[in-house]
Amino acid sequence: MSVAVPTRALRVVAFAVLLSLAAVPRLWADPIAVTSGSFIVYWDDPTVFQFVGTNGFTLGSLAIASSSPQTTCLHGCAPGTSVDMSAVASPSPFFTAHGVVDGTQYSDVFLTGSFRFDAPSVVLPASAGGLNVLSLSAPFLFNGEVAGFSPGDVARQSPLFQVALTGQGTATLDMDFFGGVYSAPEVTYAFAATPTPEPATLGLLALGLVGMVRRARGTRPCSPA
Repeated sequence: MSVAVPTRALRVVAFAVLLSLAAVPRLWADPIAVTSGSFIVYWDDPTVFQFVGTNGFTLGSLAIASSSPQTTCLHGCAPGTSVDMSAVASPSPFFTAHGVVDGTQYSDVFLTGSFRFDAPSVVLPASAGGLNVLSLSAPFLFNGEVAGFSPGDVARQSPLFQVALTGQGTATLDMDFFGGVYSAPEVTYAFAATPTPEPATLGLLALGLVGMVRRARGTRPCSPA
C-alpha cells in the first residue's frame, strides 16, 4: 500500500527552516577596508603598524613578523637575489594597542590575530646606480583578522571587538648598498584607498547598456505572418 507524501506540509517545514537560518546572526561583519596608514618592518625591529580605514576606524600597535623581506636579507643579499615582498605578521602580545573600532575608542587593549601582505618578488639589481640606498616597489593585497581584549582578560575569553580587514597599496623595500652587498632591509606597506567609479561614469555605463538592449530589440527579425 502506497503512502501519500504530505507535499504541502514538507514545503511549510522547509520554508520555516529557511526563515530560521536567515535569522541566525552573522558572526563576522563585512571586512573593514584599510584605506590609509602603513605597516613598517624595520631592519632591527620592532614592526610598527597604523591602520586607518572607513568610518573612522584606526588601530595601531606593534607586531611580530614571522616572514618578510627583512628576514630574507637580514644578513645581507647579493645582487641578483630574488626577494619575496610578501609578509605575515601577528600583533605582539606584549604591547597594548590604541585606536577606534565601531565608534569606541581604545587606549589600552591587547590584540590577537594575523596580518597577511601578498606581493610579488623583486630582483636586486647589479648595483644601486651610484647611490648608497636602493628602493624597490611592488603592489600588495592585504587581509587580516584582529580581536581586542582588555588587560584583565588574561585568558582572552571575551573579545571587546573582532573584525576582519582588507586593503591594498604599495610595498617599498629600502636597502643599503655597500661593498657590493645589500643590507639593512626595511619594508613599508603603505595603504591606499580602493578606486571606485564616479557617479557620472556609472550613469554613462547604465545609459550605454540601455541603448544596447534597445538596439538588440529593434534588430530582431519580424516573425512571419
